[in-house]
Amino acid sequence: MKKLLMFIAMAVFCTAGFAKTADEVINEIKAATNAQVISFDKEMLKQQFKGNDDIPKEFFDSVDEGMVLVLDGVPSDKMKLFNDKVAGLQADNSYEQIASVFDNESRVKILGKKDNDIIKELLIIVSNGGDGVFIKLSGNLKPEDLGKIVNEKTININ
Repeated sequence: MKKLLMFIAMAVFCTAGFAKTADEVINEIKAATNAQVISFDKEMLKQQFKGNDDIPKEFFDSVDEGMVLVLDGVPSDKMKLFNDKVAGLQADNSYEQIASVFDNESRVKILGKKDNDIIKELLIIVSNGGDGVFIKLSGNLKPEDLGKIVNEKTININ
């Protein structure tokens, strides 16, 4: 019985050790594709969307920092790398899918890392042909604040 418990503990430790963070994935994509990456803090985000009534103030108050990676008109092999790296975040159970939308060639995926009912990291991934955007927001986001932004008739928020 002790051997079985030790084996399970080692398996969990090994899996956790290989799980990648969003920051690591962004850095890998940037290195492989020369993508543009922009980091921002809470104040920069508030200034950017000042006067925008489409996004509730509560949402901005709950975001501490973020990062945006942009791929524009890249070849298909670079786009495949982008999609594969992003898929890896969900495959290793680091992030759970909150919502997704498919519209012709455009795909939008929203992933999150939760602590109880609070989303600690929110990832918004958009891909369309040779273009891709990866947005990472960190903070204490409430699912209901996210639901106010996303059209609840189109997307089911988990």
